[in-house]
Amino acid sequence: MVEQPVRAQVNHMKTFFWHLFIFLGGIVILLILNTLTGFDLLWFLWPAGVWSVLILLHATYAFVFTRAFVTERQEEKSTQVLAQETNVVEAAKETVAPELASK
Repeated sequence: MVEQPVRAQVNHMKTFFWHLFIFLGGIVILLILNTLTGFDLLWFLWPAGVWSVLILLHATYAFVFTRAFVTERQEEKSTQVLAQETNVVEAAKETVAPELASK
């Protein structure tokens, strides 16, 4: 079903925003700790940089890759539904056409 991948995408987005919220809070805490221990050495930039790269990777996964997967699944499902509808129409034509020809 298409609903399951869509739910998965929504869950990935929710976890990304939680990750982003925790990231921002963590960076603020690290910045405060850095200023309390002395601002001459900006050590908080190292964890902030690494964490930023991880946030970007998470965003790419949550918004690009899962969306592509959901779109692909939706296209597959649409194709299946269209094929089923075409089969129903063809079956109806085969059933109705002989009846109309005999009248």
